Amino acid sequence: MIAKTHDDDLQTYIQTQYVLNNHPDANIFFYAGAGVYGGIRAICESNRRDQIMVFAYDLYDEARKYLNEGTLIPLALYQDPYNQGYSAVKIIICYTGKALNQIFTN
Repeated sequence: MIAKTHDDDLQTYIQTQYVLNNHPDANIFFYAGAGVYGGIRAICESNRRDQIMVFAYDLYDEARKYLNEGTLIPLALYQDPYNQGYSAVKIIICYTGKALNQIFTN
């Protein structure tokens, strides 16, 4: 099931509660943005916390706590926009052997 929560903790909380209540076989949740805390809160309030794993994209403080504890979140993908951009440009330059101004003017 996929739900849009618009990076909002309350919407994520409501959607996660819905899934927990209506899909008893759901045992993995992936949060791809902000709003992680709402989902974690809903899971922690449920009687299924020990049966669920959460994967998160980005290390918001809420996700970091559970990741560091080793509970609920075994993995979070860390987003680092500066290094993502820097690495992409570096790869292009290494691959083409051209300076940046040569790449964008040709």
